[in-house]
Amino acid sequence: MEFIFTYRKSVSYNIILNFVMQNTNLLAHLRRFTLHDFRELRKFIRSPYFNQREDVIRLFDHFDTVLNNKKGGSVKKEDVWKAVFSKSKI
Repeated sequence: MEFIFTYRKSVSYNIILNFVMQNTNLLAHLRRFTLHDFRELRKFIRSPYFNQREDVIRLFDHFDTVLNNKKGGSVKKEDVWKAVFSKSKI
């Protein structure tokens, strides 16, 4: 069971990093959102009906930090990893 969880975690990590780091348009698209649209996206991502994954919420929160120039926001792979998976239970 531990192997499956670790495998799933690494697979989701690879999917997230490949999408984020190779497709740099994500932040460009998020920057184009109006404040209202960004709030609606936040509600959608935090909704347990549409999203049941905590790592996606932490990823969104990290990008929110980056977009608002808050302290600790970076798009380096290591920083995204820490932001998304440092609070995960292994």
